[in-house]
Amino acid sequence: MAVEGEGISSSAPISVEMMRGGDNVKCEWKELESLSKDELIIELVKVRWEMRNLMSVLGRLSETGSEGFLCAPGSKPSEEWLGKIESKARKDAGSDEDFYSCTLQEYGVDEKTADECYDRLMEQRDEKESI
Repeated sequence: MAVEGEGISSSAPISVEMMRGGDNVKCEWKELESLSKDELIIELVKVRWEMRNLMSVLGRLSETGSEGFLCAPGSKPSEEWLGKIESKARKDAGSDEDFYSCTLQEYGVDEKTADECYDRLMEQRDEKESI
């Protein structure tokens, strides 16, 4: 999806800097080239989920007005992919303080799985800190 005048040329992940424009904007292509195959797959699934969610919300908005806004449900990935998504989401969050269960949901993970994964990570962190 191209947006004229904002320097956005694809539906790839868009950083705040890219949305604002300016001198410090990184080239999207170089940013995407630096991602591994698994990271690209995760980004693709995330963007597809965001698009489905947007379409769902817009559909409900047109039917009901501003009442009843909820995100479209995510899906439950395999444990292998959940681990990959969690690693990428934590990396993208920048710090553990900015990583929450809802961060995983932004990547298309269903709420229950995201909560369980987040709780497991917090338990592991607490165990490490108590040693």
